[in-house]
Amino acid sequence: ECVGPAAALLENGGEVRMVTANRNAEDVVLLEELRELLVKYPTRFRVRHCISQTTAAETNLAMVENESMTQGRVDYRVLMEEFGGKWRDGGAAEHFLMVGTAAMEQAVIGMIARARLYDFSKIRGHPLFLLIKGPHGDNSKWVALSPSESDEFVEL
Repeated sequence: ECVGPAAALLENGGEVRMVTANRNAEDVVLLEELRELLVKYPTRFRVRHCISQTTAAETNLAMVENESMTQGRVDYRVLMEEFGGKWRDGGAAEHFLMVGTAAMEQAVIGMIARARLYDFSKIRGHPLFLLIKGPHGDNSKWVALSPSESDEFVEL
């Protein structure tokens, strides 16, 4: 669910930084596809795998350029390290895609705020930058928070 949007952004000249969260190194989803993108776009794509239930020795597996694996869970410090600072265009992170459950979404929003990657005082309601796909992909019971531009408005 994350490889498609990443590939599209990279194909159109974008820069993508990705953090994955897994219990162990063997659980990393779509690893070969991610590595293909890393090889194809070495200056604009990087991936960090956070492995929660492994030893430090297991995080020293063979990696490709711009791929890293660290022991521990994703927290605000990981997001600050990976998404903070200047990007290639001199700006800051503009968009975040989070794939996971509603609880994970809430945790990520909190981490983004704590890492000061976005000024939450400027928004009300759901952050416009955070795109979410549930644990069942397109089959999730996800409803857009805003009507699409093609929806007709009914006067009450």
